[in-house]
Amino acid sequence: MNENTLPKENKMGVMPINKLLLTMSAPMVLSMLVQALYNIVDSIFVAMLSQDALNAVSLAFPVQTLLIAFAVGTGVGINALLSLSLGSKNFENANRAANTGAVLYVLTALVFCVVSLLLGDLFYRVQTSNEVIIFYGGDYLKICMGLSFALCFQLYMERLLQSTGRTDLAM
Repeated sequence: MNENTLPKENKMGVMPINKLLLTMSAPMVLSMLVQALYNIVDSIFVAMLSQDALNAVSLAFPVQTLLIAFAVGTGVGINALLSLSLGSKNFENANRAANTGAVLYVLTALVFCVVSLLLGDLFYRVQTSNEVIIFYGGDYLKICMGLSFALCFQLYMERLLQSTGRTDLAM
């Protein structure tokens, strides 16, 4: 067996801790910053339409944050289990964790998508009686949550890459 056919050692097992923390945390911090800016950028562009449109986007923020909280919370658990399994070279558990994570992400996205499509207008009606805000908000929430599969897939892939030490690719 020559050097090119040997498996490459994971950097999390061999790199000094300070260097490892720096090289792995910077891409994750940047990724979280981009996610946090998502709603702010939406607000800037929507504010150019009208105050009602901005109110509609602002009222959707808790639902978006709840989706991200579920997805990130699931990702943290999967990340920990996957890293632990890979570190102990238990590849069967690692595969099981990754597969379970995929199912959980699909279920999370499906629940948020269905609930938002069915109850999006009601969510706004509970908060305001302004029909324009209800109209804009219902549409905005349906689009955002209807596309929640993309966000969940992105978070799932990011967590898989993070757990294997490839935070540069996750960014």
